[in-house]
Amino acid sequence: MGERVLLAGRRRPYIVPVALASACALAMFLTANAQDLPIHDPDGIGGPPLVRLSVTLFVCIALDVLPRALYRGALHPLRTAGALMDVLRERWTGRRIGFVLVGLLSFYVTYVAYRNFKGFLPFLRPDRHDTSLLELDRWLFLGNDPATLLHSLLGTGIANSILSVVYVLFLAFVPISLAAALVWFGEIRNGLWYATALCLNWVLGAVSYYLIPAMGPAFVAPQLFSELAPTASSSLQHTLWVERLNVLYGHAPGPAKDIVQSIAAFASLHVSVVLTAALIAQLLRANRWLLIGLWTYFALVVVSTIYLGWHYVTDDVAGVLIAFAAVAIGAVATGHTLDLPRFGLRGGRGDPVAGGRLATVRALNVPNLLSGGRILLAPVVAVVVLGHPEGSLLAAALFAAGGLTDILDGHLARTRGLVTPLGKLLDPAADKLLVVAALASLVAVDRLAVWVVGVIAAREVLVTLLRAYAVRRGVVIAAGPAGKVKMGLQVAMVLVLMAVADPFAGWVQVLVAATVALTVVSGLDYARAYLRGGRVAVGAA
Repeated sequence: MGERVLLAGRRRPYIVPVALASACALAMFLTANAQDLPIHDPDGIGGPPLVRLSVTLFVCIALDVLPRALYRGALHPLRTAGALMDVLRERWTGRRIGFVLVGLLSFYVTYVAYRNFKGFLPFLRPDRHDTSLLELDRWLFLGNDPATLLHSLLGTGIANSILSVVYVLFLAFVPISLAAALVWFGEIRNGLWYATALCLNWVLGAVSYYLIPAMGPAFVAPQLFSELAPTASSSLQHTLWVERLNVLYGHAPGPAKDIVQSIAAFASLHVSVVLTAALIAQLLRANRWLLIGLWTYFALVVVSTIYLGWHYVTDDVAGVLIAFAAVAIGAVATGHTLDLPRFGLRGGRGDPVAGGRLATVRALNVPNLLSGGRILLAPVVAVVVLGHPEGSLLAAALFAAGGLTDILDGHLARTRGLVTPLGKLLDPAADKLLVVAALASLVAVDRLAVWVVGVIAAREVLVTLLRAYAVRRGVVIAAGPAGKVKMGLQVAMVLVLMAVADPFAGWVQVLVAATVALTVVSGLDYARAYLRGGRVAVGAA
């Protein structure tokens, strides 16, 4: 039995990347066959991705083996040749080579499927949500375009050239980082973690493209970028735009669908992939200078995507969420345990840190993943509402699904002893983000008055401050009955405003007024509880 468990543990890192690549390849072939679309092996700088990856990998292996052999052989030709064979046998066992091939081939197959699904996009999802995303950006920045603000702040000269290089450098970053991870990330299982996370980036990225099809600011509002001088980035944008037009209108010789197009904005995989690399390197405690380089590059990539018009701010947020999901799922798939640092929290019965002892609790569990999914759902709900100002049952259904995950993750955390410090942060943050995204989008499409959102936001700020001050006094302010009913009314109000055709109907306005009134009453209830010294915690609102 023990041997079978050990064997399963050794095989575990292989399973998910191979299964993921196989599923992607099958889905690609079935889709292409059903829609009569061609399958392409995406080419780029240096030839097909598999060739680039293989060459990069062999270079990394040579850089791994040759310096060791030269050192052992003391630069003597015969001794160095013998040392070279010894190093190869020591460092490149059959198991290690198997892991590397799994990582390399799984990445390649998944990437090819991702690029083809990106090419299928105009045929399968011709609708676009650029207008909604552009309006959301402007709403977030008080009527300004974030790209224009960056142009004013950074200028349009040297910054344009530097950020263009930063963005285009991504084409080399992916294969180099993968090869380096498979060769130099200590135990080879660590490299396979990164390879698996990259595969998940492609899968989740392709899904996001079909959830919210969009092209990006530079393609739908080019006037915002007219002051930028030509660079490698703008040249790439022009090439992709011409290909897109050929796909849509058949301007090129041959069938339009034989042309590859590569424009899709939501989510930003530049952001997600670079953040994935930085997160895994951080978790594996990589070299300090490597970490500084990765986090610096990540920050520059985020700025470049907005500055150059490749992505909306929401795209980058979605990219961040995809990175966290890919790292977490990849860790589980390859047998890594993600533990939170020691927080020194004291807990009661059923708490993972019960008895006042310090404990390291596992951050990766179903309740926390559900909370993370709710965070990912927030921008999707907002975009659906913005895209359907006349009302949307889909938006209401998505918001309701988010509410159900809130109930489910709380139940699982309490009944199965899965309460963690991370969960205590994620759960309320996810709730607030989902509600704020829903309310903000309803205001943006004129289905809800902005003053209503102001009252709700003021109440939340008041309660948060009161709770913070109460904690300093050693008191916990609990949710009273008014707070619990208020939460239910807020959810009902949001669902109704999303779904109904006439948001100004009398009964709808009565619901809004009741929600506002109870919001104020529950806020005052918290204030009274604070002045009286608080109560024993029994819930949350």
